[in-house]
Amino acid sequence: MTLAEMNEWFLKFRPVPNITIVLCVPFTLLAPVAAVIQEKQLPVSLGAQDVSPFGSGPYTGEISASMIKEFASYVLVGHSERREYFNESVEEFVRQSIQAKAAGLSVIYCTGDEAEVLPSSIDLIAYEPFESIGTGKPQDPAVIRSVCTNFRKSSGKPVMYGGSVTEETLADIVNTKAIDGLLVGGASLDPERFSKIGELYTAISV
Repeated sequence: MTLAEMNEWFLKFRPVPNITIVLCVPFTLLAPVAAVIQEKQLPVSLGAQDVSPFGSGPYTGEISASMIKEFASYVLVGHSERREYFNESVEEFVRQSIQAKAAGLSVIYCTGDEAEVLPSSIDLIAYEPFESIGTGKPQDPAVIRSVCTNFRKSSGKPVMYGGSVTEETLADIVNTKAIDGLLVGGASLDPERFSKIGELYTAISV
């Protein structure tokens, strides 16, 4: 979003009690969103959508973990779009995770591959099956249950699901009883839909 679009978004966003909400925004919005959260005393946390695999140094155009830490507490690593459009590798994701962890950021590691070896320096796993992203059709609940359960057992980390999460698909996903949260994609761009998803998640998961 642009700055103007972000301001419009916050006019319609409804905070949802009793769950942790992390807004992962573009680098250009980290400072403005941090200011809005503080001004409005919103019960949400802030995250970045990416992080440099390098520390501070001569890496023109890169945003280091220490820069992000000035504004945010979380960072996404390994998102499907970074893999698809930017050909980033697991090796890069490992380096990003190490840099983020060293700076004190919590790492949300995204993967669509159950067999992928996950970095040790991560805090949450976001399972996003590639075939379900943007299709409106989440993965079969039985598969979600199996994969997310295996991720939790093998890593000891909380596991979220992402991939066509909407108000309509939410119940089947949450009722798998195998996830600790949701990675909401396109639906999050509409603040009213995003708030509704949070409210439904709270009601269903109680």
